[in-house]
Amino acid sequence: MFTPNSDKLFTQKLTFKCRDNTKFFVLNVKGQGINYTVELIPETLVLGPVLPYDTSAVKIIELKNPME
Repeated sequence: MFTPNSDKLFTQKLTFKCRDNTKFFVLNVKGQGINYTVELIPETLVLGPVLPYDTSAVKIIELKNPME
């Protein structure tokens, strides 16, 4: 699993050893991290009063990906 923690190019060497084999296998891997942005529309969510013991309260929002 590739989980970058910043917006840059990552390179790593992964070393594997197979059972019943004395040789190691090295795999060169790389991945590009990106900072991503999402927009919440509206920016502030106000749910207002909800009756006691009510089983639901509904508010519609839009989650938008403004990136290419």
